[in-house]
Amino acid sequence: MAAINLQNDEYKKGKYPIFLGEQLGLVDTINVSYPLVEKNYLQQRKQMWSESEVTLEQSRKDFITCSKNNYDVMIKNLSYQWSADSLAKSIITLFAPFITNNEVATAMDFQSTMEIIHSRTYSEIIRQCIPDPEVVFEDIRKNKAIFDRLETVEGILGDLAEAGHKYSLGLIEKDDKLRLLLIKGLVALVALEGIQFMSSFSATFAMSEQQLFMGACKLIGKILLDEALHSHLDLILIEGLLKEPEWKSVYDANLPELKQILDDVVASEEEWAEYLFSEGRYVLGLNAELMKEWLWYNATPIYRKLGIKYDFRGVKSNPLPWMEKWTNPDSVQNANQEIQTTAYQLNITSSALDEDFDF
Repeated sequence: MAAINLQNDEYKKGKYPIFLGEQLGLVDTINVSYPLVEKNYLQQRKQMWSESEVTLEQSRKDFITCSKNNYDVMIKNLSYQWSADSLAKSIITLFAPFITNNEVATAMDFQSTMEIIHSRTYSEIIRQCIPDPEVVFEDIRKNKAIFDRLETVEGILGDLAEAGHKYSLGLIEKDDKLRLLLIKGLVALVALEGIQFMSSFSATFAMSEQQLFMGACKLIGKILLDEALHSHLDLILIEGLLKEPEWKSVYDANLPELKQILDDVVASEEEWAEYLFSEGRYVLGLNAELMKEWLWYNATPIYRKLGIKYDFRGVKSNPLPWMEKWTNPDSVQNANQEIQTTAYQLNITSSALDEDFDF
């Protein structure tokens, strides 16, 4: 395989397939096959930021002076977020062997770039705020709950990594088995970004209601806005694939397996909620049941958009109204010179899942 395919002539057809077409050649913004993907990429670019935009001095003091309970909840939550974003940074690496569309390649590459910034942000919070970061490294390595929470998504993405190497070497064919694995990869990705990350943010921002860790929360608020766009992109890609008969037939034939991915992720989040509030831990304004309701509230539209029935209790109204201000950067109050004004697009999370998809 050459490094670039300058003989690629799919521009003549007016459409570059998302996956499993001809190897990409020229970066082509003239023949855009998926305008919603292009729009998502441009929205991601508008939200570009860095992990050094907000000072963490007051957050560092909060970690030193807060109660052991608040420290433990925040650290356990940060430990998972750091681990999950360290996994998500590999999105482009995992999907690149199969991508044959320019705007998809560009959007997923930028998505991965932002996931690197997310993981660097969590790392910087630990570096700047925790006197001995090695303790956090060791806690993550020993925390079975984090491994259990990541198991479903990590397993599927691991299979995708293996298939990518084999596909690049010509060892596996473009068949329905590979199509199913790519669909599962996207379903796992939207489960990670649209369900698991959104679930984790509830514990983070519950701390902000107590005016704790506000600098860290401001940075994580930026991550929330990014993940809303990322999960939207994942859904757009699935929608695009399902417009092709050969992909739609694979999707329909394997709905029970795809449902199991989402169900396993939801179950792992329910277990995490119980774990986070075990051993006497508590958070003002949040408990295990409310965290589960927030989980179901965010998971419901994803199930619906994927045409998959959910078995948990439907939650129609937001059980955590104070979370809404984090979807609008301008509504977050600045705290004691620690938080800088860093707003870009507004209300991005509410619009990210309101668009209708024809599944």
